[in-house]
Amino acid sequence: RFQHMQKRGSWSPCILLWPILYLIVGKKIIGGMGGRLRTAVSGGAALPPEIWKTFVSLGLPVIQGYGMTETGPVLAVNKVDDNTMGSVGPFLPGVEAKIDSTGELLVKGPMVMHGYWNNEEATRAIIRDGWLHTGDIGEIREGKLFITDRLKQIIVMSNGEKVPPEAVEKAIRSIPLFNNVMVVGEKRPYLILVAEVNVQPMEELAASLGVDTAGGRHLQDEKLKARLVEMINGTLKTFPAYAKVRKVLLVADVWSPERGMATNTMKMRRKPIVERYAAEIEKLYAQD
Repeated sequence: RFQHMQKRGSWSPCILLWPILYLIVGKKIIGGMGGRLRTAVSGGAALPPEIWKTFVSLGLPVIQGYGMTETGPVLAVNKVDDNTMGSVGPFLPGVEAKIDSTGELLVKGPMVMHGYWNNEEATRAIIRDGWLHTGDIGEIREGKLFITDRLKQIIVMSNGEKVPPEAVEKAIRSIPLFNNVMVVGEKRPYLILVAEVNVQPMEELAASLGVDTAGGRHLQDEKLKARLVEMINGTLKTFPAYAKVRKVLLVADVWSPERGMATNTMKMRRKPIVERYAAEIEKLYAQD
């Protein structure tokens, strides 16, 4: 129904079920949000496609946008009648944008700041030749912007291959056995996944494999790890071979802001996480 309304899909007899389904499910959920909710705007972080599709299917248009504090802040946003999954929409009037040779999104226009207050060095680092360097890797397709990764987070492996970790991690997070994940592999021959486990589902999987879970022993079990690598790479089947995971490091720690492992908006802090598990990571690579 949504794709048909967006003029991107043909009519189907299934659409006739929409009024009934909306009364049974959609109206109740929208009612729980106040009942008069017409649309919702998402920004600040990537929105998983599954969440977007869920709310759209319930009758709530969710439109994604993109911007930075340094740009006033909105640069692009979808429209209710032209809403594309995965896109943050077309650019607002007055925004000039281009993708440079590294894949980074550069912008200029009256919405871009003049500079950081009393910090010329930081200003020169982000604004060069009149273009603001967003630090985000993106693509512009049919006039719409798609953000695919962060420039500084790209992993450059020892074989020269470049892996955008957020794309890999986003796919792996679909596995409910993990609360959070991070891939490492900078200057290494392959990727290792460091994973904060979802305790109960992980214990249930271990038990089904006949692995002892007492005292967290299963987190070190090679049989369990082999099964997890198989599952992980199943979610990465569309990725190139060098972006597959070879080993996993399972941890019971909670990656919380209080422990310095996540921001207040629950974005992972890669450097502290790598430093926290540096010895274990090194040990896994040294096994070869």
